[in-house]
Amino acid sequence: MAEVAAVLNPGRLVLIPDTRVGCTLVDSVRAEDIIRWREEHPSGVVITYVNSSIEVKAVSDYVCTSANCHKIVESIPRDKPVLFIPDKNLGNYIKYVTGRDNL
Repeated sequence: MAEVAAVLNPGRLVLIPDTRVGCTLVDSVRAEDIIRWREEHPSGVVITYVNSSIEVKAVSDYVCTSANCHKIVESIPRDKPVLFIPDKNLGNYIKYVTGRDNL
């Protein structure tokens, strides 16, 4: 999150209390993974959960929170494949509640 704060506020000091602390969600996907998926699914849509790197967000179509991901998925035509990353548990829940088999 500090990464986004720094990008959105380039003239401000953004403090990170412990630079050794990471996030497993951020570490689980890279921008290259999305680019490769897009090559295989040119009509696909990428929805990225907010706990992702700035590079991953930059190559995504949407960035969501747990509060709005359901509405975003529902707004996408059902014939389009959707890559929901990186939170597999939230993605599986959204897949279940939307009945979408191409998520």
